[in-house]
Amino acid sequence: MAKRASVSPDLYGSRQAEGAAVLPATAVKTGMRRLSWADYAKGIAIILVVVCHCAEGTLNAASSLPSPAWSVFLDISYAFMVPVFFVVAGWFSERTYQTKGGAYQLSYVLRAILYPYIVWTVAQTALMILSKAGNRVPSWADLPGFLIFGSMQFWFLRALVAAYCFQLVLRAVRIGEFAGLAISGAALVLFSLHPNAAPPSIIHPASHLFYFVAGAFCFRHRLRLSGRAALRLVAGLGLLSLLALHFLGARCDTPFRPVTAMVGIVASLSLCALLPDSWWLSILKLLGRHSLPIYCLHVIFAAGVRAILFKAGVRNFDVQVFLGSIAGTVFPLGISICSLGRFEWLFRFPSGGRNRRCPREDPAKRDSI
Repeated sequence: MAKRASVSPDLYGSRQAEGAAVLPATAVKTGMRRLSWADYAKGIAIILVVVCHCAEGTLNAASSLPSPAWSVFLDISYAFMVPVFFVVAGWFSERTYQTKGGAYQLSYVLRAILYPYIVWTVAQTALMILSKAGNRVPSWADLPGFLIFGSMQFWFLRALVAAYCFQLVLRAVRIGEFAGLAISGAALVLFSLHPNAAPPSIIHPASHLFYFVAGAFCFRHRLRLSGRAALRLVAGLGLLSLLALHFLGARCDTPFRPVTAMVGIVASLSLCALLPDSWWLSILKLLGRHSLPIYCLHVIFAAGVRAILFKAGVRNFDVQVFLGSIAGTVFPLGISICSLGRFEWLFRFPSGGRNRRCPREDPAKRDSI
């Protein structure tokens, strides 16, 4: 294997990233190494999502209060963990649009994002109704509202669909990219300053458009940080800045949340660009490649473990979150791996024809969360 020192890393892969659109199909190994930062970023983000949702569910179930360190961790994580997904998705959306066009991208949104949003919103709601489990048990009358306005963790998929559609509309009406940044940035600032100005079904997608558009902008203009020294400096300063912003009052429930989010995005992506493409980090990369199924299923398994522990009299916050996070990660990951091929319809609308049983596309080669 060639020494990694021969290729200078940057925020968006190696120097070869500029030739991504013309790489032959045989360049899979190089492409995988080049895009490892994306899998690492999604892996870190999905771990934060699972842990934070487990912690929130445990607190809502009236468990014992966590230590102050948990409050700091949750506040910082909530500020940037989901925006990271939008930046990565925006980056890949532009890459896909340039190589395959808008029609393919729209098809992707319908098959791989809107489809699992509908399937797993219905499935999770039905499971909660039939099992009468959860901190709040819905009814069948709630289901149409869940599908239209987004509910539970699935608001993210609905917001992601809105981001793709926003980008496609901008291209259709030929509005410049800077106008798209201005519109989405204005929405982010508006709803950060006035979080109650609209219902969550509007605020959630509108306040995340900017990160998606920014990711596409970065791909289009090859914005990057080159060199390990620069990446180390940015990652280190970024992580320290996250702590400083928290203690200075720029928390996720304040108007300064976008600042914390952008600092967290840059710091985490810089850190991911520094991580070696080695076997001991393969689990993190695997989690990143299967982040969509984990996102769809983690609440079901984490809530199940929480219910079992409560019945067993285990109410310690740390134990609840640890075991819930393990279950919310391992079981969805196993289901996702087993679904490759024959059961791909669980997470992606089946594409008929002779390729019907082909494994899912590698997230490193398509726009994906």
